[in-house]
Amino acid sequence: MTEENNLLEEFQAEYDKLKKIWQIEKNWEIYGNPLSQPSNVKFIDDFLDQNNSDDSRAFAKELLSFKDLDKKREEILKIKEQYGLAWEDFDEAFTKFLNQPDNNFEADVRKKLDELSTAKINFEGAWHFHSIAVKKVEDLIQQMREHESSGVSDYVHDSETKTSTSAQIAQVDNIENRDKDTKASETPVLELRNIEKSYFLGKEEFPVLKGIDLNVQRGEFVSLLGESGGGKSTLMNIIGGLDREYQGEVLVEGRAQRLKKEKDMDAYRRDTIGFIFQSFNLVSYLSVLDNVLVSLKMTSLSDKEQTERALELIKQVGLYEHRRKKPAQLSGGQKQRVAIARALASDPDIILADEPTGALDSVNTKEVLEILESIARSGKTIIVVTHSQEVAEHGTRIIHLEDGHILNDSRLKQAYPNPHFEKPFTPKALTYFDTFKTSFKHFVNAWKVNLLIAIGTAIGLASVMFFLGLGNGATNYMNKTITDLANPKVFNVMRRVETDNSVDNQKAFTTTTQAFAQGNKEVYFTDELIKKLEAVKNVDKVTALYQFSGKNSIRFGQGKENNFSELVSWTPQFADTSIEYGKKPESGEIVIQLPLAKLYNEKSPKSALGQKITLSFMALGENGLPVTIIKEFTISGILKEQAQMPQVAISYNDMKSSLAENSAISEAPIMAVSVNTVPNVKSTVKAIQEIEVNGQKVFVTSSLGDLLDRISTIMSIVSVVLASIAGISLLVSIFMIIVTTYMSVAARTKEIGIIRAMGGRRKDVSRLFTAESLILGVSSAIIAVVIAFIGQVVINAALNSLVGGNIVEISPVMVVLAAIIALIIAYLSSLAPAAQAARLNTIESLASE
Repeated sequence: MTEENNLLEEFQAEYDKLKKIWQIEKNWEIYGNPLSQPSNVKFIDDFLDQNNSDDSRAFAKELLSFKDLDKKREEILKIKEQYGLAWEDFDEAFTKFLNQPDNNFEADVRKKLDELSTAKINFEGAWHFHSIAVKKVEDLIQQMREHESSGVSDYVHDSETKTSTSAQIAQVDNIENRDKDTKASETPVLELRNIEKSYFLGKEEFPVLKGIDLNVQRGEFVSLLGESGGGKSTLMNIIGGLDREYQGEVLVEGRAQRLKKEKDMDAYRRDTIGFIFQSFNLVSYLSVLDNVLVSLKMTSLSDKEQTERALELIKQVGLYEHRRKKPAQLSGGQKQRVAIARALASDPDIILADEPTGALDSVNTKEVLEILESIARSGKTIIVVTHSQEVAEHGTRIIHLEDGHILNDSRLKQAYPNPHFEKPFTPKALTYFDTFKTSFKHFVNAWKVNLLIAIGTAIGLASVMFFLGLGNGATNYMNKTITDLANPKVFNVMRRVETDNSVDNQKAFTTTTQAFAQGNKEVYFTDELIKKLEAVKNVDKVTALYQFSGKNSIRFGQGKENNFSELVSWTPQFADTSIEYGKKPESGEIVIQLPLAKLYNEKSPKSALGQKITLSFMALGENGLPVTIIKEFTISGILKEQAQMPQVAISYNDMKSSLAENSAISEAPIMAVSVNTVPNVKSTVKAIQEIEVNGQKVFVTSSLGDLLDRISTIMSIVSVVLASIAGISLLVSIFMIIVTTYMSVAARTKEIGIIRAMGGRRKDVSRLFTAESLILGVSSAIIAVVIAFIGQVVINAALNSLVGGNIVEISPVMVVLAAIIALIIAYLSSLAPAAQAARLNTIESLASE
C-alpha cells in the first residue's frame, strides 16, 4: 500500500495547488479594459479636445497601441474555457482513481494531469501579459491626468517593461527629461562609417551600398525601410558579421569589426548578435526545444540550465505546449516565435530581424511585432529590415534606404531605457560532444537511408571477418587434427649428410633421407652425438626411432600375409589420441592401423585386439646385406586411419632386440627429441640445427611445428585473399558514404548557415559531418559483427558433424579490427564533404532551399 499512498499524496498535492490557481477566477472581473470604462473614455476625449500638443498626440498614440485589449481578453477567456474543461476531466479521473485505484486509472489521471498542466501554463501566461498590458494602460491614463492637472509640457514616459529574456518584469521609474544631446554624446552600440559594398558579375561592378553612415544607440528599435534591392539585407549581413567584403568601418561598442580574425567574428555573433530571419531558418529535424538549444549550446550554462532557459523562452513566446513538435508541425507564426526565442537565447545585445513578418498573415504579424517591441522595451537594440511602412512604424526610428543611400532618418520616439543587466553566462564555442549529439539526432532522423548504407558497409566488413575467421578456424582444425596424432613437444632429428653449412635445414633433411634409403651408414647415431642432443637446453629426453620402409608384412594366425609399407618403433612423438582402440605397445606387443585391422574383421576391426600376428620386415645386416626379421607379437592397439600415422609400430626395446638377435645394424637413424614445453620447441630446434663438430653442422630436424607453420601460412594466404576479395565491397561502401555525405551537405546547407550565423566555427560545421560518419561507422561495425557471428553459428552448426568442431572462428581481434576499419573508412570518406561544408558561404547557405 506504500506505493499507492505515495501516488495519492502526489495527486492530492497537485490537486490542492491547482485549486489555489483556480481562485484567480474570482478576481477576473477587476481586470477589465480601462479603455472601455465610460469615465476613462470621457476623460481621454476631453483631454484630446483641450490638448492638441505634441505631448497630447504622443499620449494618444500610446493609448491607441492598446486598442485591442478587449480582443486579447476574449482570447484569454477562450483559454480559460479550455482550462476549465481540462480541469473537469482531471477532477473526474482523479475522483475515480480515489474510489478505485488501479494502474489503468493511474495512467488516465497522469494523462489528464499533463493536459491540465499545459492548459494551466497557457492560462497563467496569457493572464500575466494581459495584466501587464492593463496596468500599462492604467498608468498611462494616470499620467494623462497628472499631465492635465500640472500643466507640465514635457512628456514623461513611465513604463513597466520586460527587462530580460528570463521573463522577469522590472519597473523603470522616474526617467525624466532625457536630453537628446547627452544621449548623442554616449558611445553608440553600433556605428557605421561610410559603408560601401559592390557585387561583381565578371568585371562589371554593381554597387549596392554607397556610403552608409549610421549611429544606433542601445534600446533603439530601428526599422530599415525600403524596397527590394535597396541594400537593406546586405547592410544587415555586414552588421551581423556574415559579410566582411566591404569598404568602410563597422564599430560595435567602439570596436572595429572588419579587421578581426574569423574566430573573433564567430565569438562576436555568439555574444552580441541574434538573428531572426524571414524564412525562419529552423533546423527541420530538431524539435522546438532543440532548435532553441542550438544557440544555448554555445554558452557556459550547464545542460540543465540550458534546458531551463530554453523552456522559459518558449513559454514567453507562448509555445510551451508545442515544445516537442518539429517545425513542419507548426504554423508560420509559431515558427517565427521559435526563431525569436532562439535569437534571444544567448541574450545578445543586438537583434537583427530580416523581414520577420514577410511570411506571416496580419494576425501573426501583429503578435510578432508585439513580441519584438517588448524585447526592445527590455533594453535590447533591434534592427528590423522591412519594406512595410506599417511594420516600420512599430519602431522608435525609421531609416529609409533607397538605391544604396540613406534617404531619410526619422525618429518616432526616444530609445527605450537600458537597465544594463549582466549576462548570467558567458558565450563559448561548441564542444565536440554537443556537435556529436546534434549529429546523432540527424542520423536518427534519417535512419532509413543511414541503415541501408550501414548494412552495405557491414556486409563488406562481415565478409572480411567471416573469411578471416574461416582461415583461422581451418588452420586450427588442421593443427588440432595433426596434434591429435602427434605430440607437438617431440620432433625428429637425423644426422646431417650435407657438408655445405649454407644449405637450409629442409634441403639438408631431404639429402639425409635419400642417403638413409640408399643404405648410407653415416646416417646412424653414435652415443657421442646422442649425448650432444641430451645436453641441449630444454631437452627432456632423447629416444631412438627405428623406421623401416619397403617389403614388410603381417599374418594373422595361419592366414595369408598382408603387406604394408612402413614399420616404426613407438616413441613419445605419437600421441595417445592417435590410438582408436586399445593402448600403445609394451614388450611383445604391436599396434596396427585401422585398415590392417579390417583385414582381420571388416565389420568389427576392434576384435583384432589381443590377436597374435607374425611380423616380417627387412633390415640392413652388419655385413651390409639385407636381413629378414620374423617375430610374433600380440595386437595391443589399433591406430586411426590417418596419412601421418605409421601402419605398424612396436616398442623400442622389441625393435632393438630383434635387430641384435638377427645380426642387423641396431644403431638408430632417427632420434625423437622431447622438449619440456611447446613454446620452447622452436628455439630448441634452432639450437640443434646450429650444433657443429669440427666446423660442420651435424643435425637436421623435422618437427611438427614446421608442418603446422606451413599449414598456417597456406591457410593465412588463402583467408587473406578471400578477405581481400570481400574487401572490394568496402570500396563500394566508401563511395556510398562519400556520396551520401555530399548529399547530406546539400540537404543541410541551410542548417550550416544557421550554425555559422549563431557563432559556430568552420570546424564545428566540419565536425557535424565527420561525427555523423563516425556514428555510421560504429553502426556498420555493430551490424557487421552481428552478421558475421550469425554466419559463424550457421556454418559451424552445418559442418560440425563433418569436421567434429568449429571451422569458422572469429576472434576478438577480428572484431576490433573490423570496428577500426569501419571507423577509418567512415572518417576518411567524410573528410572531403565535411571540408566542403565548412567552406560554404554563410549568406548563400541561409538563402538555400
